[in-house]
Amino acid sequence: MPTERDAARQPQFLDFGKQNAIFDNVHGFIQLTDIEIKLINTQEFQRLRNIRQLGLLNYIFPGAVHTRFNHSIGVLHIVDKMVASLQQKGHLHDGEENRQILRLAGLLHDIGHYPWSHVTEHVVINNLRKTIRSFPTDDDTIIVTGSLEGGLSQTALPNQGKKELLQSSESHHINKSFHEPRNQSLDFAHHERIASLVIEKTEIKDILSGRYSPEEIKKISQIIAGTTPSIEKSLIHSELDADRFDYLLRDSKQTGVTYGLFDLDQIIRNLDYSEDAPEGTSGFFIRKKGKKAVEDYLLARYFLYSTVIYQKTSIGFHKMANIVYEGLLERGEIESYFDILGFFDDGGNIEDFYNYNDLTIIQKIQDVSKGNITLENGGEYNRDMNLIKDCCDKIITRTPLKLVMEKQRIVNKTDTATQFDNYVKEPAVINEVVRLAGIEKYWYIPSEIKSSITNLSPLIPIDGNDINPRDKEEGILIGNEKNEPILVVTDDSLIINQLADSSLKINAIYTKNDAYKGKILDAIEQYRTAG
Repeated sequence: MPTERDAARQPQFLDFGKQNAIFDNVHGFIQLTDIEIKLINTQEFQRLRNIRQLGLLNYIFPGAVHTRFNHSIGVLHIVDKMVASLQQKGHLHDGEENRQILRLAGLLHDIGHYPWSHVTEHVVINNLRKTIRSFPTDDDTIIVTGSLEGGLSQTALPNQGKKELLQSSESHHINKSFHEPRNQSLDFAHHERIASLVIEKTEIKDILSGRYSPEEIKKISQIIAGTTPSIEKSLIHSELDADRFDYLLRDSKQTGVTYGLFDLDQIIRNLDYSEDAPEGTSGFFIRKKGKKAVEDYLLARYFLYSTVIYQKTSIGFHKMANIVYEGLLERGEIESYFDILGFFDDGGNIEDFYNYNDLTIIQKIQDVSKGNITLENGGEYNRDMNLIKDCCDKIITRTPLKLVMEKQRIVNKTDTATQFDNYVKEPAVINEVVRLAGIEKYWYIPSEIKSSITNLSPLIPIDGNDINPRDKEEGILIGNEKNEPILVVTDDSLIINQLADSSLKINAIYTKNDAYKGKILDAIEQYRTAG
């Protein structure tokens, strides 16, 4: 006897209705299926309209107001084109239903994103890691086990209480049981993992359950987080994935520059997969005819990042956003991972998640700036209340940090630190310069970015820390004369071969204003002379 779910599968699976299309300014008309339209119309997905793709970059490039909403639909579109290309080459022949599942993974891949995208995510992940590492135990039970009894009822707890809270949270149990390969990294708060909570604990689950089994729904979450060992995850988790393809084209168009443009169709046309690919790679490779398009893609990515994403004023604004979120989070004024679990656990309020977006963060910053939120200092806080207040004022009035010094260069990955690096990295040097300058230490704001030219990260960096486990040195593969996969950086006919051992390194120092800049420069000169 056919079940209700079986009946839902009977119509043509990718039957695009006449009204089921969205016009996208990057890809043109994108056709959607009925289930995709239902998901897009949920509050969970509509929330992405209020999360900007590039955080505060619109302060410098006014057109950069595009959102995770636009980007997610674009990723669905590119995933489908990649699947069609791979099917022509004998891969992913699991039926039209699997094609639909892969499209849904593309559509929902950012459903768990944070306000201001990666800027705040970085803070929440580090806060959770620090909390877990402080638990008074040597065992790993918090990572790999846990009871399903109870739920969340408190958010401001001592660390032992937070451990018990994680052990009792059903949402945390889902997170760690779905994505065990990532558990040791303690990145439970990563937006790709939060996506599984949104999928499992909201209306999205109800919509998907009308058509898919629990295991199939779980597969969507695992494709998004890259925790399923299959070719499917590479569509969203690789150096050649739909996520990267879309954000490069979209970010380039919205910022008004041409640096991020590349020939997407040529890359997808030549996309292939090999189970015999070198260890540590995704298995995706581009056939020989498309290797110049891949080189263009890598160079376009480098130029977009070095010119737009790493623009000095943008980094300054995102440093301030990072400082504010960290300061408010450690004072319990803004959401931590424990609060996010509370959105989804029994007894929580899912409406709070719908409102967890850029607008909420801006309102919180305005409240601090106006004095509606009173901040305190104390030994337990890393961020001074005066610094937080000043940064809130600057964000509201669009007043950038003052750049004291910056040095951007291409270096060998094994190069040792220079004297300038010491002013950014060495605590003893920084302490002495601050003493000579006679300023508050918190207004000496160093920044270091170091990214492989052939493997740039898809996040706006705040410092040299990488929060995304998929952004390891992986390397793009191309086909050789026999169309066997080799690393693109080993092909000596390509310019990118000469950059394989190089990194883009940007060191900078920011401060409060011109007066503080002058004091720091004078202090650095005194330090150099004395040295």
